[in-house]
Amino acid sequence: MLVFGAVPGALGFVAVPIALLTGLSFGAFVMAYTTTLNDDTGQLAMVQRFGILPMTLFSGTFFPLDVLPPYLQWIGWISPLWHGTELSRVFAYGMSEPIWLRLGLGT
Repeated sequence: MLVFGAVPGALGFVAVPIALLTGLSFGAFVMAYTTTLNDDTGQLAMVQRFGILPMTLFSGTFFPLDVLPPYLQWIGWISPLWHGTELSRVFAYGMSEPIWLRLGLGT
């Protein structure tokens, strides 16, 4: 991404380890669940359908969480994918606002 000028910051390469750690953060739970399965009768499809897909859709990956209704925003906030996406955006594009405003310390 940096070679083609897709990211303005020089720290865009940090998004790759962040993506790896984000995938491991919820992939570890799925792998732990699969160790308890004796045979595949559709359980992994259920995990994909009711766990991973909503987490992907409601985590702010494709659009910001601010456009979601307030009763759906909490799904994104508890998702590890939201935290990884926000962290990757900070390293790739820089902070859009000062950190004290994000922490609520501004006036």
